[in-house]
Order: sequence, then structure tokens, then C-alpha cells
Amino acid sequence: MYVLNDLARSIPNFGFSIFGIYMAHSFYRTPRKIWQCLAAWIGIYTAWIIIGIPLDGLFVNNPLFPGVTHERVCMFIGPLAIFVYCYLFPQVSVWKCVFCYFMVDNCMILLIILARTISTVLSQTFGFSHDPCLIIVYLLLAFFFLLLYEKFLKETIRQSLDGFGKSMKMLSLFALLSYFGTLFQIDVWAPWDVLKFQDVAKNLSIVCVPVVGYGLAFRIASEHAHTLRLEEKVDYDTLTGLKNRHRMFKDAKQFLENTADGIWLFFMDLDSFKIINDKYGHSAGDAYLCRFARNASRAVSDLGELYRMSGDEFVAIYRGECPDRLAKAICRFSEDHQEPAFLGVSIGYEFLRTENDLKQVLHNADQMMYKNKAKRGVQR
Repeated sequence: MYVLNDLARSIPNFGFSIFGIYMAHSFYRTPRKIWQCLAAWIGIYTAWIIIGIPLDGLFVNNPLFPGVTHERVCMFIGPLAIFVYCYLFPQVSVWKCVFCYFMVDNCMILLIILARTISTVLSQTFGFSHDPCLIIVYLLLAFFFLLLYEKFLKETIRQSLDGFGKSMKMLSLFALLSYFGTLFQIDVWAPWDVLKFQDVAKNLSIVCVPVVGYGLAFRIASEHAHTLRLEEKVDYDTLTGLKNRHRMFKDAKQFLENTADGIWLFFMDLDSFKIINDKYGHSAGDAYLCRFARNASRAVSDLGELYRMSGDEFVAIYRGECPDRLAKAICRFSEDHQEPAFLGVSIGYEFLRTENDLKQVLHNADQMMYKNKAKRGVQR
């Protein structure tokens, strides 16, 4: 067996800690102050010194506890590390914290396994001194991994974590099993002995299986996130950024499911919009629509949502109690004093109680809007 000197053992362990902390803080931005982050990580290592070293002395090489290794004792630090993750990233779910901890630890362990396997093979084949060879191989692999992570992996992992959504528990479970599976596999066949071909194959399989698993998981998550982005594009108007007619029907049903009191549906049509296009051009007309969308959205505020149906027609879902007040607020669009001047908007509205009446209520609000327009003698 290759027994490492203090330097050859310390460098990978130091790299393990530094790279692990860096990866942890690169996934998400912590709202904590620098001194709080430093105190949190120092607290973990202090706890390991206070708790871990005595546990090592108690269990490792103790005939009463055969098979207990340093790696198995290290597992006791896991819950404390996850607690620190949750403290540093309170905006992130617990399951994402669990995943980040076990995935980062797993990556650092796999890096050490790969470095020790390659250095052992090189030492056996070419007669190199093992400890210096291990240090050089580890530093080269660490540099390559850091470069790969910065250029390609970091952003992919971020997007993938967002893409998993409700499946985050399953991904966290995979990270946990992969982490413990790696440690147990190391314990089973002591990969630091003089290596035969089958031993090298086993060590490489320890590295490849989790890597392939994570790769497939991230690929699935990325495709899922891409699908969600495409679905969002289907639901949004590209000009104004408002949700469209398709999304309005879905949201109305959801609003009704979440309230027992019903909602108001507003149907709006811009007055004399054709004059804007004819006089100022279609680009000015597009800007006019966007102005109305911004101001009307502010009027609806957090009591509802504004949608662009088509052309110069808009619909608002409103959960407030004073529809007349909202209609007046929307009409205040004329006070923004921009050019071309606002020519007005005609509004109709009706109360909706059940999903079955959605199309009929929308039609009634539309008819009320046209009566309002005709009453005021406004051109379309």
C-alpha cells in the first residue's frame, strides 16, 4: 500500500476544502455578509476538530468496530454542513442545499480518487516517486476541473437546478446515494494498494458512474427548463410582454379555484387606434400599445392581471371590490403627457363566479365595452 506523507495528504485535503467552498458559493449568491460566511465555514472545521478527531481516535483501528474508516467517520459532519448551507442561502430550498452539499463533496472525492489512481499507475509503470507524482497529478486535474467548471459546468448546473422544480427531492436523493456509494466502494476494495488492471477499472468506474448519472440528470433538467421557456413564450405577447389570450383563460380558471368570491373581467379597446397608426406610423402605434400596457398594468396592480387579446384589445382579471375605480384608474393613462396623445379607451366589465360562465361573461363585457364606445361616439 502507498502510504502518503503529510504534504501529499494535506494538499488534496486543502484543495477539497477550498474548491468545495468556492463551488458552494458559485451556485447561488448568499445574502450573508463576508464575516458571516467565514464564521460559518470556520464553525464547521472547528466542529470537526472538536468532534471528528476524537471520533477518529475512538472508532478507527478499534477492534470493537471493525471496518470503520476515516471516510465513514467524516459522514457525521454532513448534517452540520447542510445546516450551514441553509443558513448561508436562506432563499434556496432545503432540498437544493442537500443536493449542493453532497454533489460538491462527491466531486471533490472523485477528483482525489482519480488523482490517486493515475499517480499510482504512473508510479508503477515508470517508477516515479509516488507522493510528488500524486501532488502534480492532483494539481493538474484540479486546474482542469476548475477551468471546465467555470467555462461550461457552472451555468449548466444553475439552470438545471432551476429546471428540476418539484423533482428536486429526487435529485437530492441521487446526490446523497452517489456520495455514500462512492465512500462505501472505496472502503470495499482499498483502492490505494498496488493496482492491477481490474483495480484500475474499478476505480475508474467509481468516478464514471456518478459523473454519467449527473450528466444525464442535468441533461434532462436542461431540456425540461427549455420546454418550460418555450411554453412561456406561447403564453406571452412578444410586443407588450403581457400574457396573451391563451394564458388569460388558464389564469381565470386558476383565480376562480383560489377564491370563493369570484372575479371581475374587464374588456378594453383603445379608442381611434387606427388614427395613431395612419398618422404616426405602425412603430409609433406599437409604442402606444406598450405605453397603455405599462400604465394599465400599474392600475390593475397586485389585485389582478392585464392581458393583450389581439390588436388594441386588452382584458384584465380583477379581484378588487370597486370596478368603477379601476376603470377610472386605467383611463388616467391620458395624464402621462407623452406623444402621441392618448385618445382614450372604452371599457366594459362583468362579474364572473364560475368557470362555466367564462366565455359568456367575457362576451357580455365585450358587448358592454362596445355600447360604451357607441355611446361616446368614438371611432374604432
